[in-house]
Amino acid sequence: MWQRAKEAIIIAKLPIIYAVSDSIGETAESVVKATTSQFVQEKFDVIRVPYVKDKAQVEKVIEEAKENNGIICYTVVSPELREHIAHKAMEHDVEVVDVLGPMLKAIEKTSGLLPKNQAGLIHALDHEYFKRVEAVEFAVKYDDGKNPFGTGQSRCCYHRCFKNF
Repeated sequence: MWQRAKEAIIIAKLPIIYAVSDSIGETAESVVKATTSQFVQEKFDVIRVPYVKDKAQVEKVIEEAKENNGIICYTVVSPELREHIAHKAMEHDVEVVDVLGPMLKAIEKTSGLLPKNQAGLIHALDHEYFKRVEAVEFAVKYDDGKNPFGTGQSRCCYHRCFKNF
């Protein structure tokens, strides 16, 4: 009985974690999940906030995090927006974790290269992606063997044979 009451108190005190991103937010959310899995209480509320593009959106999330005793984990490539998040979070006494900023700075410092600072590049649809989609569509269309004309277009052919004994 006491254990359940104690757990309820612990759960009530857990912060809401906001996974904020200028893209879909998958990276920030993955970091949050990997981190929270290290705690006995894995019942953290995680709210993904994708496609954050301007200061007004940032301020709204920070205000909400402040109201909910929240933590913000963010993956934002824009240096100006990252700086704004850090500044406003400090102003509102909200804990924040910049996932990409330190790594971007380290690579820039070490290599001398400048980052593109374009959100969503990890998910860019490139030529290889479309070739894979085309291959899957081809396989679905011709995998039943009812239309032999597709075999002339294939790069390889695999024949399946089933026998009942």
